[in-house]
Amino acid sequence: MKKEQDTNILKALKRRSFQKSLPFHMPGHKRNKSLAPYLKDLPVEYDITEIPGFDNLNDPKEIILSTMEKANKLWKSKETLLSVNGSTSCILAGMHACLNKEDKIILGRNCHKSVYNGIRLLDLKPVYFTPTFSKDTQILGSICVKDLEDLIEQNKDAKMILLTSPTYDGVLSHIKSIQALADKHKMILMVDQAHGAHLDLSPNFPLGANSFKADIVVQSLHKTLPSMTQTSLIHINSNKVSLKRLKEYMATFQSSSPSYILISSIASCIDYLYHNKDLLFNKWIKNLDYIKDQLQDLSHLQAIFHEDKQDYDHIFAYDQAKLLINLNKIDISGKELFDLLIEKYNIYPEMYTNEYVLLILSLADKKKSLKKLTKALLEIDKTNGPSKKESFHPLEDFTIPKQVLSINEAKKKESKYVTMDKSIDQICAQSLWAFPPQIPLILPGEKISQDFINYLNHLENSQVTISSEDDYKKGYILVCDL
Repeated sequence: MKKEQDTNILKALKRRSFQKSLPFHMPGHKRNKSLAPYLKDLPVEYDITEIPGFDNLNDPKEIILSTMEKANKLWKSKETLLSVNGSTSCILAGMHACLNKEDKIILGRNCHKSVYNGIRLLDLKPVYFTPTFSKDTQILGSICVKDLEDLIEQNKDAKMILLTSPTYDGVLSHIKSIQALADKHKMILMVDQAHGAHLDLSPNFPLGANSFKADIVVQSLHKTLPSMTQTSLIHINSNKVSLKRLKEYMATFQSSSPSYILISSIASCIDYLYHNKDLLFNKWIKNLDYIKDQLQDLSHLQAIFHEDKQDYDHIFAYDQAKLLINLNKIDISGKELFDLLIEKYNIYPEMYTNEYVLLILSLADKKKSLKKLTKALLEIDKTNGPSKKESFHPLEDFTIPKQVLSINEAKKKESKYVTMDKSIDQICAQSLWAFPPQIPLILPGEKISQDFINYLNHLENSQVTISSEDDYKKGYILVCDL
């Protein structure tokens, strides 16, 4: 292990002797803030390339290696690699390190779009499962371990199980049991824990996948911890995963010129947590308890993860860093609440559906910000009456579209746009997802059903943004021209 002062990348970047050095290397701004007005507003003084003393992200031996070792201790992993290309590069690298072309993979249908990009690149054979719908919360719940076990028994030739825990909404699954299934059937379990980097760091939160030694765990530092966007980690916890192959694919899916601003953000965040974790998390829990106490007086709005009740149907555990405001009992839509918080209170939530608004809480939230948020929700609760809406949620009975062609086969076909009513029983030629969270609603090669069109219409009527890798035209769907 290097000396403590050698592990602080940001301190090394700020060192006076370094800042006075003459950069006859990339990048081209040469740390010269006086060159152009916009450079004065950017931290170019910390923007360097791999030069002596600053190590190499794709072949770490010194200062970056020390950060990786510190991450191992924090999350109790076997090996940890850093990513400045978000969790997306970690997911793609993990899939490529463990799978070969046309392998079979068992995965949650609520996985992020990067997983489906991995399926397409490797031309994998996907077998999907969907978490059970929770009527209490109006969101997808945890994975039913028994249903997953039955699926594994029917697909013993699968090489990997890939799932999301916690989900975008904060729902966790029983990783201990699922890892046991993976071990029993000699499969690799990869857990997309992008939204749960804070788990395993405090007993006040549910245990994350590292605590149960999931084979691969992917985490985004920037979602709930104090680090910059695009900063992530990938952990290995078993000998089933080749570190050599993972390193090779991390170098493949990351830039060969990684930003030292982002690397220093990762290193500083890990160092700060390493020395101040307990103090930071204790303060965070007090803030979460404050929110819970304040929102107990809500009459119509429902703060799902901050009630005393903890036995929601089909939910194994939930992450209280997610504040989900359910709207079933109030006469206001998700879009209306989302816009009201922004326009009247200058509060920007994470996302909305017709049924709820999601807010992300972190240890960086200020007490005055939380006071403003709770006051706003209490005011909105008082000024809006009880719900007059018909109780309906299309996800409750939604079935996964039937796969007719692989993603690659469908993308190679000629395609055309047709109106929604004419798309029934045709084969979709594009991915469609709600943004956020960029979880595909339908994939190329899948058959379009009336149920899917009903769901898509519901999202559009709720003013949820629909996106695609192709141009998405409202009212139209790109289908294979067979």
